[in-house]
Amino acid sequence: MSSKSSRAYVAITADTHGGASLDAYREHLDAGWRDEFDAWRSAYRNPAKRHIDYPHSEGCHPYSRENMRLAFAGVDEAEVRRMLGENAAALYGFDLEALRPIAERIGITPEAVRVPLDEIPADSACPTFQRERFLRQRARA
Repeated sequence: MSSKSSRAYVAITADTHGGASLDAYREHLDAGWRDEFDAWRSAYRNPAKRHIDYPHSEGCHPYSRENMRLAFAGVDEAEVRRMLGENAAALYGFDLEALRPIAERIGITPEAVRVPLDEIPADSACPTFQRERFLRQRARA
C-alpha cells in the first residue's frame, strides 16, 4: 500500500470550463446566497458561448505540473490532496477509487507537486510564471 502523498490524483478544476451548467451549482450554495445567485444568473450572458476557448492564453499548458509545483510548494499535504481532487470528489460524489487508474496514468501526486519549482519555463507566457519571474527579479534587485 502506498502512502497518501505518493498516490496519484485527478486534478479537478473549478473554472467551469468542463463543468456543469451554472444552474447546477445553485444547490451547493449556502441558502443565504441563493437569491443573489438567482439575480446574477438571470442577467448573465456568456459572451463566449459559441466560441471554442482552447487553448487558454491564461493557461500554463504544457507546464501544468510546474504550475502546480509553484502553487503547492510548502503547502500542507492534506490541503494539497483536498485541492487536487478530494474536495471536488466529496462535493460531486466522485468515486476516487474508480478514478484511480486514470490518476495513476496521469501521475500527479501531492508529493510531486509539493516540490518547489526552481526554474520557471523560459518559453511559457503563463501569467502565473510571468508574475513569478517578476517577483524573483525584484527580490534579486
